[in-house]
Amino acid sequence: MLAGYRLIQFIPNQQFPAPVTVGVVAWTNEETRLRFIGLDVIAGRVDVEVFRRAFGLPVTVEPTVLEWVRWFQDLISSRGRFVENAASALDRLESRSFPFIADQEGEGEIGPKELDAFADDVFQRAVLALPSIRWASLETEAFKCLVGAGLSTANANLTDDAEIVLPETSAGPGLLSFSWFLDQGRRRAGFRVIDFEAEETYVGQQVANVLTTFEVARSREFLRRDQCFVLHGHGLEDYPNYAELFGDIATLIDLTDCIAADKLRTALSNT
Repeated sequence: MLAGYRLIQFIPNQQFPAPVTVGVVAWTNEETRLRFIGLDVIAGRVDVEVFRRAFGLPVTVEPTVLEWVRWFQDLISSRGRFVENAASALDRLESRSFPFIADQEGEGEIGPKELDAFADDVFQRAVLALPSIRWASLETEAFKCLVGAGLSTANANLTDDAEIVLPETSAGPGLLSFSWFLDQGRRRAGFRVIDFEAEETYVGQQVANVLTTFEVARSREFLRRDQCFVLHGHGLEDYPNYAELFGDIATLIDLTDCIAADKLRTALSNT
């Protein structure tokens, strides 16, 4: 059976068009599927946070993104064969200077009941594998973990993208950068996110940067080991030496673990 697909691409800047793939429409003669950043396929709900983080957009963009996702959802649910009745609507996107286009297409042979797997595979390779999208997804999962552990940036004690300037000493000034920093008087915690699925060279750069941050924080007696946290997703298993190294200076929180938030809450209660 022949299946086709269109890549849904977002244009962050109309003046300097550089489309980024954010979704996939896949179809056969009988069925159609939609995959989009932040879309829960089962529930049909959309979490705009990954999309917003990936492109550095303000929170006010949420209604617009949701409206577009609903448009794509309505399009694939229209009656009749997709190629004959809905594909032309995707063709018209580019001619109207909309923020989304869907002119890149492809096809593949699939077996019966394999359209979902086909759509997932194209989405994984064309969207989720993009470094900026993967990083945004990782940051979003990390923030959800913090919230699940009882923390929130709505609380003034938790700072997003925090930079801490330590007093200058004979060793020089100390500038510490954290993905999030918790400061509740005597209770402090620094959080850094690492993408272990990135290219090996970039993984090494991330690790070196995080190690330096925590080592400076500890040597200046600004943070203790139990106040340093590394949040990560898949890929650490490919770097056993890094896992052992971080085990000596920080608490590792695996965001793919279904009880990651509970583990973080427990670790924080001991700081």
